[in-house]
This record gives sequence, structure tokens and C-alpha cells, in this order.
Amino acid sequence: MTEQIVTFRHPEHHEISELKKLWQLVFGDTDEFLDSFFDIMFKPKECVAAFVDGSLAAAGYCLSGAFALEKSVHYIYSMATHPDYRGRGLASEIALRLKNNAFRAGAFAVATLPATESLVSWYSKLLNMQPSFKKGGAGVCYEPNWHIFAEGISGHSEGTPSRLLACLQDDSFAEAFCELGWEYTFD
Repeated sequence: MTEQIVTFRHPEHHEISELKKLWQLVFGDTDEFLDSFFDIMFKPKECVAAFVDGSLAAAGYCLSGAFALEKSVHYIYSMATHPDYRGRGLASEIALRLKNNAFRAGAFAVATLPATESLVSWYSKLLNMQPSFKKGGAGVCYEPNWHIFAEGISGHSEGTPSRLLACLQDDSFAEAFCELGWEYTFD
């Protein structure tokens, strides 16, 4: 049996169609939603993709453009692994790279809203994230593209946790961040 070659990198614009196929397979979102995300929010440097023998196997995004207490907060969104490649640690490696890339790019914090309660412990252990921002409500400010993208999304899902998780460069802000609402979770 030949060993498979796994590479992690930022995708290129010509690979967007493959990213969309993976996203749709894992989450079932519409073409319209995906077109909107990739037109408005997508920046290749804010995505890490895993390729196995050259085929897209997993991807995740860490979006810039959110600010809490005038500090940049990046947002991990849409971690997706093709069913054929699950259980290989690809998502873990992608999440670690997204977090590290965000901090290298100047983020003060990295936040996410896990899709389910079971993912809370995964993010907590892997990225040392703690409960933080309240899902919904005022507090965090966003660049214009967040507002534009959010216009096409209907409210918050009842099934997701009520608090986002975050890891901060300086934990002395943790309590203050817990008082802030995070309106645009795109759940």
C-alpha cells in the first residue's frame, strides 16, 4: 500500500468550485448561500485546506473583520472534512493552523461558535478556547462585508450553543468579552 501525501495550504481562486462542493456535501447549504460567501467573505489567506494525494479532503476558514473593544477578533467558520477522510486529524491540523495564522496576522483573539455542544470540548481542548461572547446581541463591531453577507441569513439557530468560544492574546480581557454579544455567527 502506498502512503498518501497530505498537504495543508491556502487554496487558490481556481479551487473555489471544489471548496463549494465540499461545503455543500458536509453542510448542505444552497448554491446561492455559497456564492454569497465566496463573493463577499472569502479570502484565500483566511482558509486552510487539506489535500490528500492532490484531492481536497478538508477545509476551514478564519474570517477577519470583527472587533471587540477595538481589538481584532478572527472567527473560525465552516470546518468541513469529506466523509472519506474523517478520523485522520485533518480538521485538528486545520484548526491549529487557522488559529496560528490569525494570531500572526495580528488578531487579538480567535472565536468560534461550535455547531453542536459536542464540539465545545473539541475546540476547548484543541485550541484552548473558553466560553466567551454571547450568541446574538450588540457588542462586537464588523467591517461592511459582514453586514452585507449577514443580510441573506436568517437569525440564529436554536441548536447551537448560547456562547461562542474564544482564545485571547491577553486573558485579562476574558471577562469583558463575556459581556459582549456577537451578532453575526452565520449559524
